[in-house]
Amino acid sequence: MTNAILHHVYLWGYSGHVLPRWARQAMAGTELHRAWFLGFNGFFEQDGTHYGLARPYGFRAEDEEEMCGRVKL
Repeated sequence: MTNAILHHVYLWGYSGHVLPRWARQAMAGTELHRAWFLGFNGFFEQDGTHYGLARPYGFRAEDEEEMCGRVKL
């Protein structure tokens, strides 16, 4: 599958378009579904750092250290 098509599907998902359940099940396991899913859930990479559900954009390393109980000296 070409990157242009996958990028278009990613952006379609990123803009908030929801696929019906039957379409998601039909596409399950394909590159198209993965592109839509990552876009729909807001996953992206910037400067080598991956952002998404577990690491929201704007989340700093200092915040992570505080949450884990590590103190920066």
